[in-house]
Amino acid sequence: MRLLRSILALAALLAAPLAEAVLTANVLRDTIQGNQLARFDLVMARIRINHLQYTADYLPGENTIRIHITRLDGTQYMQAFMGNRLASAYFNAPQPYGDSRRRPRKGNAKRS
Repeated sequence: MRLLRSILALAALLAAPLAEAVLTANVLRDTIQGNQLARFDLVMARIRINHLQYTADYLPGENTIRIHITRLDGTQYMQAFMGNRLASAYFNAPQPYGDSRRRPRKGNAKRS
């Protein structure tokens, strides 16, 4: 529980809500990768900081942490850490950086 309290204290200091979630997830991931599993007894925690609802799940068999964040407007964001890999996804909301990365290149249009 001391680990959870320190995570909450660090996350509360950040101004950006998404940065809070990323910091929380990074601390949890570092804890698991640092072979501190014996002291990591948090299986599920629900945390509420600055209008966000966090749910952290640790899956011991898969060595995975899932962080679910829900804002008051209903936007949901999920991060999953599997070893060193990070997977992120938004639900019910536009992507944070817009669609500018997915524009087709000029000259690649289908010809009929």
